[in-house]
Amino acid sequence: MTPPSSHRDVIVIGAGLSGLVAAYRLARGGASVLVLEARQRVGGRTLTVPLGRGYADLGGQWMSPTQHRLAALSEELGVATVPQARSGHMVIQWADRTDRREPWWSRLPLATTWELTRRVRQIDRLCQQIPLDAPESARGAAEWSQQSLADWLDQNVRTHRARETLELASQLVFGAEPHELSFLYVLHALGVTSGLTGRRAFGPGATEMRFVGGAHRLSRVLAARLGPIVRLGHRVASIDHSGPRVVVTCRSTVARSGGAEARFSAQLIILALSPSLFARIDITPDLALTAAGCHGGRLHLSPVIKCAFAYREAFWRQDDLSGEAYRSQGAVRAVVDHSTPDGSQPALLAFIVGDRARSLSAGQPAERRSLVIAELVELFGRRAEAPVDYAEKNWPDDRWSPGCVAIVGPAAFESPPHRPEGGQPRDPARPWIIAPGTSHGPFGRIHLAGTETATRWPSYMEGAVEAGERAAGEVLSRLAQRPPA
Repeated sequence: MTPPSSHRDVIVIGAGLSGLVAAYRLARGGASVLVLEARQRVGGRTLTVPLGRGYADLGGQWMSPTQHRLAALSEELGVATVPQARSGHMVIQWADRTDRREPWWSRLPLATTWELTRRVRQIDRLCQQIPLDAPESARGAAEWSQQSLADWLDQNVRTHRARETLELASQLVFGAEPHELSFLYVLHALGVTSGLTGRRAFGPGATEMRFVGGAHRLSRVLAARLGPIVRLGHRVASIDHSGPRVVVTCRSTVARSGGAEARFSAQLIILALSPSLFARIDITPDLALTAAGCHGGRLHLSPVIKCAFAYREAFWRQDDLSGEAYRSQGAVRAVVDHSTPDGSQPALLAFIVGDRARSLSAGQPAERRSLVIAELVELFGRRAEAPVDYAEKNWPDDRWSPGCVAIVGPAAFESPPHRPEGGQPRDPARPWIIAPGTSHGPFGRIHLAGTETATRWPSYMEGAVEAGERAAGEVLSRLAQRPPA
């Protein structure tokens, strides 16, 4: 076998935002670093592509003013932000009617408004009872972890419209269906972000700001500053930490290479991957990374398809509409104005999530395009029929990230144990959730980054930055304790 190439202090596996942040902090701290990425691009679950005369964010895209780490990083890298366009009325399309006036809740029946307000406040109160670093210790955790969000709604929500609203909110926040979500996970995930009352309309907390040029710019600038230490097209097949050094074996994902093999060695490793990918790496000696990183094996990436349409004019604004819309039925669950900040390229961005994303993922892009256009016409009228350009990202079909951040929420969700998709049942008295940030190790010489390991805003870009900085700090501390060579 080919001997390892030159030795590094640290190898970072994964060139998403979290891995690149970790590598950047390590390099600035004086460590020798190598970054290995299976894709032919950096950025992970952020992706910005051309659209007409502008661009479309087809992965993570927003920032909240309360996401201070992400804000500091964007300022450091010179990536500007602008407010998300929301001038005008929002469109809400229920199963039986369409509302185009705000506030949207003002036209709900009084009983529905009362119940919806009460249930949202009740959920936020329950969130406050969850210890953020140890949700399994909460009073009621054993019961909540054994029921789905749908179970809780069945027991507590009586009016149809309130139920419809809360189901739509959960689909947008988590990119999943209510019956797939552990109620304990829902409470904890809301508790470490902005709750429900901290979100406008159906949950757009953390969607106040966009990045000029797209969120993908953050990763591209980081990679440019790191330079040749970022190796694309290198899929990590194995990690051997049985000897005095950690040896990483890679296989090329470049088609013309024929899967050529390369080996690298380091003192320490940072795994900056989605936990769902851990099982693809052969680790010797074996570590319980899958169980620790995947919340007991129950963590799943949210199925999301994002569809972007460029238009000649922002016709929705002529009707005093903001371009923001929500639907409780059909394929599309949400639409936002995605025009360039200077208005030179008007655009709309539509989100397909949950069961509909799964069912439509196997189809052809042209089919999805036609379907979404038909629903945009229902929301905004006939002028939505003629986009000048189209771009989409079918995340469930992505080899390296078969899921994405939903419109406002986590890229990963946790299913309750009594559901068939949840895996093998365990002790009913044992909660099924491990708090984000409590399972990142280190495991021997392997440290974990990645947004799912963050303690605050996990599964958001803010969480990715936090996890990358935390992992880099851990590694630099260990390197500083090495005896002199």
